[in-house]
Amino acid sequence: MVSLKKRLFMAVTALRILYGLNRFSEDLDFTLLEKNPNFAIEKYFLHVKEEFEALGISITLSKKTKVTSSTIESAFLKNDTSIHTLNIQANNLDTILNGVLSGKRLKIKFEVDTNPPLKFQTESKTLLLPITFTVKSMTLPNLYAGKMHALLFRNWQTRVKGRDWYDFEWYVKNGVKLNLSHLAERMVESGDLEKGTLLTKKTF
Repeated sequence: MVSLKKRLFMAVTALRILYGLNRFSEDLDFTLLEKNPNFAIEKYFLHVKEEFEALGISITLSKKTKVTSSTIESAFLKNDTSIHTLNIQANNLDTILNGVLSGKRLKIKFEVDTNPPLKFQTESKTLLLPITFTVKSMTLPNLYAGKMHALLFRNWQTRVKGRDWYDFEWYVKNGVKLNLSHLAERMVESGDLEKGTLLTKKTF
């Protein structure tokens, strides 16, 4: 298995797989534990391909080049986010992945934030399928902060998406606490809070 000890699983897919959110997302989002502009995920591509080939699935990985310069387009999509696409194709996908038509091509986008806002906490979660493995994730209060940042500052313009509000409702129903320190880091990074300003509950 590929070692990702210095990477964190985050966002909606992490919520679904690790914490039970009943909403599907096609993206896989990761963040580094510390800022590293020189990080290159390409060196893991061979290991990823080998894992799929062991199941009889051939894949290609391609890197997406960002054309926008905005740092507040979303909570996670930034200039220093490494974006890649996993193209999966196999003639017998229907026997490998139940419910997927044979010959259908699947595309999965995954992003790695190489310059993450800090002041977050992590925890390890152990999963039993498809094999027993452990993955490190941001804790729920920090994932909540990322979603809150998206709710308040995502530049959707006229393309407002209901998924953010669906996730927000899930956090509220489950009584998740919000990490204001991590939210403040995200707001400073996106230019929505002056650096050094204390984000209190009252200010929020």
